[in-house]
Amino acid sequence: VYRCATGEFVVSHDWTTERMTGVYHEIWNTPWSVLSTLTSTAANTSDPSQPRQPLLRLEDALALIGNRVVFIDHKPTADKTGNSTEQAGRDALLDRMDFFPDSEQHMVWKTFKGGYESALMAKARGYKTWGAYYSEEIETAPTRQEAFDILGLEWNAVQAYWNTLNATGKKGIAHIITTVAQRNSAQNKGAFGFMTSNPKLMP
Repeated sequence: VYRCATGEFVVSHDWTTERMTGVYHEIWNTPWSVLSTLTSTAANTSDPSQPRQPLLRLEDALALIGNRVVFIDHKPTADKTGNSTEQAGRDALLDRMDFFPDSEQHMVWKTFKGGYESALMAKARGYKTWGAYYSEEIETAPTRQEAFDILGLEWNAVQAYWNTLNATGKKGIAHIITTVAQRNSAQNKGAFGFMTSNPKLMP
């Protein structure tokens, strides 16, 4: 999620629109009146035959998701504290999340380990948090884990690192799963859940 120039929160992995839409705009410097005219391609997805779709604001995505649990990833501060503008966007996003009914039951704040400060802020508001770690960050007892209710680790991390994660007593989510074989490998190592770029493959 990124905040655009007019304050709306836009769902996008990238900070520009070029890869998704073919048109270059920096999301935080562009008003929603412009972004709302763009459509994204499915060329880089698991189903390229899908028709182009409009960009979504956070509330548009949540309306489609319904009553499911959704992980919120504020990209500008996902792996760092961020500058003052990025921090302001983070704070505004947390305020916006609070506006949705029962948001603490339906939203999980997701960061990497480096984004632990925003995770602590989300926890203070009553949200569950997920911290995605990498092998080099978890070789010994993972630091900063007090910021997270759920931990993450690469699906192909060696068993010893999964053992370290599992020894914390917290549930582990394997990332980023693209095949059933990868899912099975992570599950055998003790993963509780899976972050996947292709959910249709996950039975």
